[in-house]
Amino acid sequence: MPVSAVRSFLVVASIFLLPLLVAVLLTDPFVLHVRLNAFHGPVSDTVLAAVTHLADTGTSVVLVLLMLLFRWRHFVLMGLSAGLSAALTQTVKHVFFPDRLRPSQLVEHMPGLELVPGVELLQGHSFPSGHATAAFSMGLACAALVGRRGPAVLLALLAALVGFSRIHLSQHFPVDVLVGAVIGTLTAYGAQRWLQGLDGPWAGRLDRAPLRKLRQNQ
Repeated sequence: MPVSAVRSFLVVASIFLLPLLVAVLLTDPFVLHVRLNAFHGPVSDTVLAAVTHLADTGTSVVLVLLMLLFRWRHFVLMGLSAGLSAALTQTVKHVFFPDRLRPSQLVEHMPGLELVPGVELLQGHSFPSGHATAAFSMGLACAALVGRRGPAVLLALLAALVGFSRIHLSQHFPVDVLVGAVIGTLTAYGAQRWLQGLDGPWAGRLDRAPLRKLRQNQ
């Protein structure tokens, strides 16, 4: 898991998240949401409505299971990254902030807000964004496993696009996306560092192929 790929993902992610952090701290949440939500059109609405599904729960489950085709290390990293970050986000959503409303439930505070036709708008449990969490946790895990800077940069850009789609579709406020992205990034980074630090017999076991015996028997 080359460090350069992980570092590239973190740098590109920071280019998007740090300005968002500043904007969240300095701007009224309703005003900021309307400003970031202003780029509507047939193409952007269609593309972002499709891109947002890349971070659905089903995508995470499929991606984790696909890692079984490679090594235990791949499976464990993706499982920990996606699973732990999702658990953290859902705990924050349902235990600490169960009453946080979605943008679509507060449209009276945002004159001129444009909603995307045909998109099912979720209700309640807005903070933080589960899709942003999944996008950044899976993105960083994939960057670590691929191990090359180019794909790592593209994965970070894709994660940022998924995060932006949640604002564009008015499923989340910017702060929801920001905190979700941070949870996903830090969880995946922690999992990657933990696996990288393992040595001895565990390291050898993690580099085995889970389906090796099945392939040998075929």
